[in-house]
Amino acid sequence: MEPEAEAFESVECGSSFMSDRGNHEQTMMFSEAVLAVKLGQNDLARSLFQKVLKSEPTHEQAMLWSAALCGNPLEAIRLLERVLKINPSNQQAIGTLSMLRLNKATNGAHNTHAPEERVHHNTLTHGPTGPTWICPLCGMHGTGHPEQCERCGAVYRVQDLRAIAANRQTDEPLLLGALQRWEQAERYGKTYEGQLNLARAYLNLRRSHEAIPHIRKALELRGEDRDLRLALDQLLAMPLVLAVDDSLTIRRIIPVIVETAGYRAMIACDGEEALTKVSNPQSTPDLVLLDVEMPGMNGYQVCRAMRQMPSLKQIPIIILSGGMLDRIRGRMSGVTDYVPKPFEPDALRAAMQKYLPSVATM
Repeated sequence: MEPEAEAFESVECGSSFMSDRGNHEQTMMFSEAVLAVKLGQNDLARSLFQKVLKSEPTHEQAMLWSAALCGNPLEAIRLLERVLKINPSNQQAIGTLSMLRLNKATNGAHNTHAPEERVHHNTLTHGPTGPTWICPLCGMHGTGHPEQCERCGAVYRVQDLRAIAANRQTDEPLLLGALQRWEQAERYGKTYEGQLNLARAYLNLRRSHEAIPHIRKALELRGEDRDLRLALDQLLAMPLVLAVDDSLTIRRIIPVIVETAGYRAMIACDGEEALTKVSNPQSTPDLVLLDVEMPGMNGYQVCRAMRQMPSLKQIPIIILSGGMLDRIRGRMSGVTDYVPKPFEPDALRAAMQKYLPSVATM
């Protein structure tokens, strides 16, 4: 470590430090959950609020958010009742609870079998009225020629990049499962359909940079395809943003912000992975979003290492953290700018747009 950087390192110990660290991590997790809600990542938000409540069962705001995201009215009522036990004067809980109880009293009896009735109705309405199809990612059967799967939420046409970037209905676990299956299937022999489905999965997971080699391989296997070539050219024209963060939550959230802003996302979980990825000439980023606190190399060390690489000497590197200390250390390490954590989507978009070419927002 450089002497100047060492001057800013501090060592803290004792129970108060551990308590502060725990409170900070919980605060960050809650902020990330709220950010996930704003970006339409409700499944992710629910899991994060559950983690907050596991560490602090009396967290009122986490219970209110969990109730709002809950698909089961009875569970929502239970959460709101817990809020009122802690704080009987919470007006938001009082109002929402009254509405839910009224709806339950009015509709509860004849909605007992509503899910089964809805399934039966859909089966009758959407019967075999046209050609059948099977989603290549999640296996759902249907009829006609849909543009988007109702089950996994994937947009099918690889060239519909705008619709894919704007899509908020994807089921990430189903798509990750599809990705794993197709990678296994393509391990010993590449096929046009397999490569196209891998590209579909990566694009719908908002990991568009990783879709590029599969689109190239599909073109190589099938021959020239105008629509596929257009999709590849559009992807390559998008500025590439590398996001480096050890938080899985942040690595799921940032690509949504990056790709809805019209850029291409590439992610790394730590400094070593980031440096490995940028050493590939085809993965040279146009901008780097870099977390400060990571296992192994911290953000400043990663930044200094990147500045030693000729291809990265001049690119914008934005630190995801805040405070005067971060600014000073960042300036010494070659950081271009910083965005305080927890960040708002608009603040992160503005920071990227400040340094990247203007693009049409998706």
